Amino acid sequence: NGLQIYNNVLTHNKFGIVMGDNASNIQIYNNTIDSNQYGLDFGQAGQDIATGVVNLVMKNNIITNNTVCGLRVGSFDATQVSGDYNLYYGNATDIIWNGTNYNLAGLQSAKPETSGNELHSISANPSFASPGSNYKLDSGSPAIDKGATISAVSYDKNYENRPQGPAYDIGAYEYPN
Repeated sequence: NGLQIYNNVLTHNKFGIVMGDNASNIQIYNNTIDSNQYGLDFGQAGQDIATGVVNLVMKNNIITNNTVCGLRVGSFDATQVSGDYNLYYGNATDIIWNGTNYNLAGLQSAKPETSGNELHSISANPSFASPGSNYKLDSGSPAIDKGATISAVSYDKNYENRPQGPAYDIGAYEYPN
C-alpha cells in the first residue's frame, strides 16, 4: 500500500505489473511494459475478482506487445482505477475492463462504464531505438512530449532529468532534446 512504481522496463514475463487484493494508493508512472502475457493486471493474478482495491493510478506508461492484454481491470469497483497519458500498441487486446475487451478507442468512447479513463492516451507504434532490446525512444517517437507532468518522477531510468523538451515523455526513458 502506498507504493510508487516508476521508470521500469518490464519484459518477457507472465505479468508486467500485477496487483491483487487490498492494494491501495498505488502510483504506476513512466514504465515501459513490453512482451508479457499481461502488461498490467489489476485483479488477483489473472483472476476476475479482487477486493479492497482503492486508488490505483497509472500514467505515462508504454504498454506494448502483450500476448493476452495490455491492461486488465477485474470486476472489483473499477472506479478505483484511473489511467491516462499511456501508449498502447501491438497488444492482443489493449484493455480488458470488467470482463469486456476494448481497443483504446473503444474504451475511450465506452463511458460511463470506464469513467473517462485513458482520454489522452494514444495508440501508436512507440518507435523504440531497437525493439525488443533497447527501449529508449527514437527521434520520431509519438511518445515524446505526450506525457502528463508528474513532479514525483523528475528523472528517467538513466537518471536524465524530466522533461527534456516542453513536456514529459511517455515510458521509462526521456528522449534527449
